[in-house]
Amino acid sequence: MTRRLRTGGRSKRVANGPSAAKVAEIAASGETPLDFMLRAMRDPTLEFSDRMEMAKTAAPYVHPRMAQVEPPEPIVEEPFDPSDPQHKIKLARELVFLIAEGKHAEQLLELKVTRGNKNDPAR
Repeated sequence: MTRRLRTGGRSKRVANGPSAAKVAEIAASGETPLDFMLRAMRDPTLEFSDRMEMAKTAAPYVHPRMAQVEPPEPIVEEPFDPSDPQHKIKLARELVFLIAEGKHAEQLLELKVTRGNKNDPAR
């Protein structure tokens, strides 16, 4: 396989973004661009439209955007049916897991059975 020659693009060992020396030089000059925008935004002698423009420009550097989060899917729990073998297997697995965690399995079993009992007047 032949090797292609690079004809453009960024060199492999070049730092991405400003170097630490450049950032220090800007900070040492007295005022960063963000400091200037915030100072202009707070200056009552400037017109409101200019101050609003500085606020819009400085906002992404001061307040990062919130990520959009989808609400979680609701958990729908099937009613407990003592005659269904699949429900018995599922309950047995849950109880084994809870016993391994050191929970009181008998109390949890009673809660599961009474919660799923169709003839229970508390429902």
